[in-house]
Amino acid sequence: MGITIEPPDVNASDFEFIVQRPGTSGTKGTDGADGRVDQKLCSKEDPSESARELPEKSVIRFGLGAIKGVGGKAVAAIVDERDHKGPYENLFDFCERVDLAAVNRATIEALICAGAFDRTGAMRKALIDALDRAITGGQTAQQDRRSGQLGLFAADDGSSVTDQPEPVIGTEEWSESDMLAREKAVLGFYITRHPLASCERLLNACATATTIDLGRRRDGDEVVVGGMVSSMRIVTAKTGRNKGRRLGIVTLEDLKGRVEAIVFPDDLIQYQAVLAPDAIAFLEGSVDRKREEPSLRVSRVVRAADAVGAFARALVLDLSQGIPMDGLLGLLRAHPGDCPVYLNVETGSDFVAQIECHASLRVVCEMSLLFNLVACLGPEAVCVIGHGQRAIPFAVEGVGLPSTTHANPVVV
Repeated sequence: MGITIEPPDVNASDFEFIVQRPGTSGTKGTDGADGRVDQKLCSKEDPSESARELPEKSVIRFGLGAIKGVGGKAVAAIVDERDHKGPYENLFDFCERVDLAAVNRATIEALICAGAFDRTGAMRKALIDALDRAITGGQTAQQDRRSGQLGLFAADDGSSVTDQPEPVIGTEEWSESDMLAREKAVLGFYITRHPLASCERLLNACATATTIDLGRRRDGDEVVVGGMVSSMRIVTAKTGRNKGRRLGIVTLEDLKGRVEAIVFPDDLIQYQAVLAPDAIAFLEGSVDRKREEPSLRVSRVVRAADAVGAFARALVLDLSQGIPMDGLLGLLRAHPGDCPVYLNVETGSDFVAQIECHASLRVVCEMSLLFNLVACLGPEAVCVIGHGQRAIPFAVEGVGLPSTTHANPVVV
């Protein structure tokens, strides 16, 4: 039903998952009786399953209580302070105001990794780097308030009105993969962005099936499935021709779901290093429908970095700008392989003729060849075609990605 799940937020979330109308900030006076909750959902349930009849255009806000390492007392302290004195301006303001006996360092770190401070405008790594300073400053401020040392320099609400330097939070951020791994560790899944989102074009162009598609395939069908390795465990076969030998059981996750794949002993020796957790790879093999859930019997593993050469079905070159043919033929002959080459050549009547080169000019689409072709023709003139006539994206240093489409795709 197109439900949007918003990340946890110290200025909007409650203990449980809650339903909010767009524009609701989570503080008093913004919408409804308290501006925060239209409807509560159990934080332990899948929110998409719980929200069957939501107000139109509502969103689900992730509950703070569903973050690993964040307990009920900590959430109560955060929400109570926010309800009484308004939203938190930044990490330093948060540490000065919340009860640090209830909200300890580990809890705040989990909140940061979950993205609960993102809307304060600071980067997550920068927040972690500043956390010790923020806690120390917060403890000092709270001790001063308790001892009454603010005296004449305290405002009506107990906060200091002395001129203090504005706390500085840096701008450093983790790599996307590191940030998302930390997010998944505390939330159980990705909510900001799936790490495969940036690889979607590559997956679509190289994989012949998604994990969902396997349920519609017959036993023994040959497929290529691309995704991220969630886990791999080594087991010893107890029966069959591989009895006593080590097998790899891989869980591969794509943008549609996940599948379990079996890597047999001989292949495990070759591919085990490639199948590290969080590695992006393509598994080629046959569908196994012997159990209720389909699985994959792996015959080949291809790293994402090698996918262009491994799955290229055609190389299309646009010669409309005109280049010396001797130089082009020399480049192609220097990389012999099985991938057919097509040339797009302009005719005198504003048409483009597509010519398939002789079989002797078939190539391996390795990066050294693509780099030289891009240097000669430009990035828009070089297109590698993969599964389903889709262009396979590839990066050439200093040039970037070519277009996702090609003006004159291969005609087969």
